[in-house]
Amino acid sequence: MPPRSTTFQPGTVVNFTYRIEAFIASGGMGEVYRASHILTNSQHAIKVIQAELLSNQRVVQLFQREALALRSIRHDSIVGYEGLNQDEAGRMFLVMEFVEGPSLSEVLRSHGAYSVNDVRKLRDRLATGLAEAHAKDVIHRDLSPDNVILQGGVLEHAKIIDFGIAKIDNADLSTVVGSSFAGKYSYASPEQLGLYSEVVGPRSDIYSLGLVLAAAAAGKPLRMGGSMKSVLEARQRVPDLDSVPPELHDELASLLQPDPADRPISMEAVLEQGIRPVWDDESVPRSAYRVTSRGPSSQWPSRPPSVPPASYPGRDDATRTYSGPFTAPSAHPSAPPPQRRRGPGVAAILLFVLLGLGAAGAGGYWVYNRMDQGTTGGGTGGEQRTAAMISADLTDLLSGLSCTEIDPAVSDDGVVRLTGQIDSTEARDALLARVARIDGVTAVNGDLAIEPCGGEPMLDVAALSAEIDDLISGYACTELSVTVLADGTVGLEGTIGSTRDRSALVRTVRELDGVTAVNDQSAVVPCMPPRDGPDLAALSGRID
Repeated sequence: MPPRSTTFQPGTVVNFTYRIEAFIASGGMGEVYRASHILTNSQHAIKVIQAELLSNQRVVQLFQREALALRSIRHDSIVGYEGLNQDEAGRMFLVMEFVEGPSLSEVLRSHGAYSVNDVRKLRDRLATGLAEAHAKDVIHRDLSPDNVILQGGVLEHAKIIDFGIAKIDNADLSTVVGSSFAGKYSYASPEQLGLYSEVVGPRSDIYSLGLVLAAAAAGKPLRMGGSMKSVLEARQRVPDLDSVPPELHDELASLLQPDPADRPISMEAVLEQGIRPVWDDESVPRSAYRVTSRGPSSQWPSRPPSVPPASYPGRDDATRTYSGPFTAPSAHPSAPPPQRRRGPGVAAILLFVLLGLGAAGAGGYWVYNRMDQGTTGGGTGGEQRTAAMISADLTDLLSGLSCTEIDPAVSDDGVVRLTGQIDSTEARDALLARVARIDGVTAVNGDLAIEPCGGEPMLDVAALSAEIDDLISGYACTELSVTVLADGTVGLEGTIGSTRDRSALVRTVRELDGVTAVNDQSAVVPCMPPRDGPDLAALSGRID
């Protein structure tokens, strides 16, 4: 049932183009409606963005930037984004493909767990779509069973919706309290909570995908914490997979490594390491499960091998060298060896060096080294690619970036060096991965400083924590612990002397720079007199 007050009523025509048919849902970003095109009668979903968000010019710019990127993604397992529009009243709205069907979370609640084979089908379906998005530098950031729609109720037709367009630190602009906190972060990766890495890139989606697949296999979400403290603790170890069939333990554990450096490096690597599902003869065309944005070839592109877990022998914290796909030990030794997806006759070796990422805004130095067997200069089909050809591809790639100042150089042997600055670690991570995929590139050296777009500083979690601790010290009868997440969410747990003090403290904390939400789980415990009672002698003296 729609809320009492909505932006549009059925029958409203928006921008002389879309007729509102029905209210669908509301959320932190706005309201979603089903609409039809008044000329073609085609069905669409329209998401009207909250007016409060539009008052922030930075948010509007992010909406415009990411909506443009999402429009370029065309894949059967990702809902189609058709554009960002504004009506005559100044309201901004997204026009999307309308998908009819239940969400994965609804199906799990009503029908329970999927079979191992169906979970692998779902993995392939979602991973290939996300690989397409990652190739366009779009990270979902909010993957969950709620954001997977089974079109027509069919698993093989699953579609990913609700990408994190203009995902700001707290999209719902409200205080997160009680059980809603746990729901908000149920499928978040450790790095989204400020653990292990500042980079929220493709491997963050890989972690969330692991949790989605585990939920599909168990029939319910894994226990990932109900309070801020337990949510953070749960992200520092591989989750308990006892509720998941043993055949999936090793594969899911590789996706759910706490440190993103220990997860598969890409969605293609997720597919590479996974056992293929068994498909019905005519269930889904194979073309629906191929990444298409990287070139005209209908084959899988050559891809780096998956990343082994932290216990892999010889792992070094400064330099990680992987010389082949990681094969998880089989839960059933007698079973035949798994079929594996492979690139077109290419054995890839990835040398990954990451230095100097400790301080916010520090420059990072990355090296991707790919040695292709049977080709010269990294080209396809034996084609010799010159430095000039690679430079032309680089120029095209860099011209589409904003808030960057990058000077590329290409050597005759295909080594690319990038120097300059870029607006975020996420953008740097994605750029280096894209450059490494250019035909003819054998290595990428990226010495790029991080300079946020517009010069906006990153949140200093330690400084904010200290500031809140100072505030708390001014309240009597108070024992509170403070947790600050990288997204600006502040957690308060413990006791405070009065309801008035608690309200005042929460209000003050919410107004601090960098705070986006306050998760107040404190309890009011009134100040009590000393156990031995009042000092009667002192009182008598006052009376006298």
